[in-house]
Amino acid sequence: METLIAQKIITVDNLFKVAYDLNFKIWINKLNIWGIRTPQGEFNDYFLYFWRVGNQWKKILAKGTTEPGQSYLQKKMLNKNGTAILVHNQQYLDCWEVRKHKQQYDALCQIRGYQFKVWRDANQNGVVDYGGDIYTDATGINNHSTRLGYLANWIGDFSAGCQVVWFWAVFAEIMKLVKERNEKTYSYALITDEALKQSINYKKPLEKEVKNQY
Repeated sequence: METLIAQKIITVDNLFKVAYDLNFKIWINKLNIWGIRTPQGEFNDYFLYFWRVGNQWKKILAKGTTEPGQSYLQKKMLNKNGTAILVHNQQYLDCWEVRKHKQQYDALCQIRGYQFKVWRDANQNGVVDYGGDIYTDATGINNHSTRLGYLANWIGDFSAGCQVVWFWAVFAEIMKLVKERNEKTYSYALITDEALKQSINYKKPLEKEVKNQY
């Protein structure tokens, strides 16, 4: 599997630069969750979960997808307006809570009534369409995983707009952290790899310039 962004640039310092440019929040005393969307493909996106311990940032980097799978892009539209594509370069504040994903296992699930921004892809050609009208009617936009032992690079039915961690073992580590922190709600920032690259090359604020805003 190829990705179009080097893992080495997905750092907390670099996300501070994006936060500065996009006016996003980064919390010192809460878990921060960011998704980095690369040009469409299978499991070629990244998630960074990061938190502060003393004077150091700890993090978990996970591969996954921020896009729906071909099953929903070609056949199984769950909404008459099309399959949900979460709008990127947005921060969704207090959007998730710990709950059962499809009554199966604990995950970060959309808080009931929360309005994510989504585009909708209705042409069923299997190609993700970014842009167009923005809808706020999506439900079940969760941060979950695939299944134990799943290694195939095929999104399939695992995402109809969810943010999906590829490897179950990594997601188990993430949920262990989430439960240890026991926060009431969790926020999510979804950016593109281009936004990350532009922020790295453009502005280089110190961490303190950003964190003191929050």
